[in-house]
Amino acid sequence: SGAHLLTLSSHKINGPQGAGALIVDPAIDLAPLQHGGGQECGLRNGTENLAGIVGFGRAAELAGEERERRATTARALITRLVDGVAGISGATLFAATAERLPNTLLFAIDGIDGEALLLALDREGIAVSSGSACHSGTGAPSHVLSAMGVSDPVARGAIRISVGQGNRTDDIEALLAALGRQVTALRQLVATA
Repeated sequence: SGAHLLTLSSHKINGPQGAGALIVDPAIDLAPLQHGGGQECGLRNGTENLAGIVGFGRAAELAGEERERRATTARALITRLVDGVAGISGATLFAATAERLPNTLLFAIDGIDGEALLLALDREGIAVSSGSACHSGTGAPSHVLSAMGVSDPVARGAIRISVGQGNRTDDIEALLAALGRQVTALRQLVATA
């Protein structure tokens, strides 16, 4: 792949939090973060989280075995989500037809503040994020969206929705219904301000 270093987080594949992996190209010479014991191939001393490591290993096995099924399910859910969001007046879907992760959708709705929509959906028990994963909570527009020619106000209104293996079609339908209600409410609020 050309990668010299690769980090993996267990919780990203439904494994336990607090466990991860570092894959290092043999040509790379890493200096230890801490000196002492010989744990972690001499790079970091201390007692390993054995339960976390075993759990991560099992989660990796399951992820490998179920990869295609999980991706197919995620694509179907996101396709329904794309169709529903596209039906909202003023919606802009970012890279919805591009080669991308099968479980994520990033969009904005013209005139709707992303943080306000996030909070409104949260009150309905729906967790979404604002902006791209690397810019969520910063208040700054995503440099990726800026590079795509998206204006700062639209980029600041971006909402990211990710689905996981626990999500079902009825979750997407509930999300779309709540999204419709909250967009209508926020537009009415803006109109009366």
